[in-house]
Amino acid sequence: MLRSVILLSVFWLSVLASISPLGTPEFCSQNITSSCNTTLSYISSLNQAVRPYVVGLTRMPYFRYFKLDLDKQCRFWDAQHFCVTEDCAVEVLPEFNWTDVPAEHQPSKLGQINRPTDDSSDTCEDLDYCHIDDDHHCVFVDLVENPERFTGYGGAQAHDVWHAIYAENCFPNTNPMSMTEDGAPESCVEKNLFYRMISGMHSSISVHLSNEYLSPAGDFYPDLSVFMERVGSFNDRLSNVFFNYALVSQSIVRLADMIPIAKLAADESEQSLLANEDADARDEYSRLLSQVVSKLGENELFDTSTLFKNDPTLKDEFRARFRNVSAIMDCVGCDRCRMWGKLQTIGYGTAMKILFENDNPAQLKFRRIELVALFNTFERLSKSIDAIDKFKQMYLDHLEDVRKGKTQPGNYETPGSKKFDFPFFSTPNIPAAPAPEVKRAAPQKPKIVKPTPRKRRTFKEECKASLDEVMDALKLVLSSYYKLPVLLYQYAVVIAAKAWKVFIGVDPEWDYYTQSPLFDYGT
Repeated sequence: MLRSVILLSVFWLSVLASISPLGTPEFCSQNITSSCNTTLSYISSLNQAVRPYVVGLTRMPYFRYFKLDLDKQCRFWDAQHFCVTEDCAVEVLPEFNWTDVPAEHQPSKLGQINRPTDDSSDTCEDLDYCHIDDDHHCVFVDLVENPERFTGYGGAQAHDVWHAIYAENCFPNTNPMSMTEDGAPESCVEKNLFYRMISGMHSSISVHLSNEYLSPAGDFYPDLSVFMERVGSFNDRLSNVFFNYALVSQSIVRLADMIPIAKLAADESEQSLLANEDADARDEYSRLLSQVVSKLGENELFDTSTLFKNDPTLKDEFRARFRNVSAIMDCVGCDRCRMWGKLQTIGYGTAMKILFENDNPAQLKFRRIELVALFNTFERLSKSIDAIDKFKQMYLDHLEDVRKGKTQPGNYETPGSKKFDFPFFSTPNIPAAPAPEVKRAAPQKPKIVKPTPRKRRTFKEECKASLDEVMDALKLVLSSYYKLPVLLYQYAVVIAAKAWKVFIGVDPEWDYYTQSPLFDYGT
């Protein structure tokens, strides 16, 4: 046990010392990967410097509103969009909430907008790495008022979503869910990048939900136990979060080279709701964006010069598979989880579009929803790095408590964290009195009444004994028939209850407050 504690403490100290926690040949002691020109500690320090500007930027009206279709159906399987708890729901902006509008006045009845045609629109769509909602069924959501956090969503639906992302969207003969620890690593850099990005997205979402975990009292708090179970105990998952941070930050720097900051700040939107900013707001927006780009551009964090050079056709397959990943997000049953899942897949898709489709930058066209998703995805990664740093300190405090003998290794719960202590006072710590010694009497032999031997029974006694045995058998049979309907009813109620929980997306085998099947990395 002491050896495990020492190894875990060395891992966290290695993050501070700019040493990768992974020991595989793919990683070296200073870099996350050969394509990622940075270290864990550099990203952590960079994030501390850039995070205030990123948070301020995503609070600006340009970036805080996200457009999506919450009623879009899953095309892979029959998924039910049904919110079990209040935290699953999404608050739609009233200006775009069509639920209270009569059917004859719905946008679908009034007619679809005929947009001007563009000869380059098909080319632009061919370069997209994700599916984007852009029709009259879409609504606008305030991301600040609908934060990403644990909602209780999980069970079979969440398992199906992640299983489809990992298993159904895999390259031939490289299914990461079936690889063993002794298996040789995939030699294709692009395929490794795909899986690391998916794992980093999954790990980042897990960090967000464990950082704002729902307590039995209805409060949100950072849960170290859930974090260690889902992310903290797995060095590759931690490293993949930093990997995605480097990838997305490099795309933002590259975007600033394609589109000048002044042009982004002066961009006019077709939605009046998002464009009514005064001159001071635009100056603040330009200042924050300049700070973010300048700090991220101090060093090149991600090298894309060698990607897709050996097999250019691999990029088309790469793009098509990530499009499938973005489409799978429509199968998430929880509205809020689906909204943040769609936003982040669009954000990663936009980042790849910027980094990998650089043969002719003038040909690239970006919708506002792509820019909103890109910067909010980067803010989510920034939040993940910040939360990992805080969980790291919580874990080091736990190791110190273990050293002092206050707790056992792996017991991350603090007193009262998941219990309802009586308010205003605590029970004094009084040593319990020793239990009185109980004098036990010598065991006595039970008195056994021997039945009358068969040879001593009379004919009358023999008939009576046989009749009693028949009556006992009849009673057993008749009582079984009498109890059968009750047992069948109870069994039907249990099966119906389990079926209902599966239908609404809650796994009956999991405790809602202490387990989180949404983050299961299993099969």
